[in-house]
Amino acid sequence: LQTAHCISLGGAAFSSKLWAQVARYPQLRALLLPRCELVKLATDLELPLLQVLDLSTNRLAKESSVIKAVRRLQALRWIDVRGNPVSDMAD
Repeated sequence: LQTAHCISLGGAAFSSKLWAQVARYPQLRALLLPRCELVKLATDLELPLLQVLDLSTNRLAKESSVIKAVRRLQALRWIDVRGNPVSDMAD
């Protein structure tokens, strides 16, 4: 397994293959994925130490799928979903 505390992929085209790569970093504390054209999140990620998740300015539209994905992230303290269709539901 790899050791990294922060992965920043802002603006990268993100695919299901990349979710598999992220899962190889169980020590990850911050995952920054702004502007990655994400439409859904992996729901089976095992990132027990993840505290910061930046999903801003993507295409996440289903609130229930976002909740399902982050529910497993027990250490999560901060999440940014601004700029997604899901964040517009609060307006």
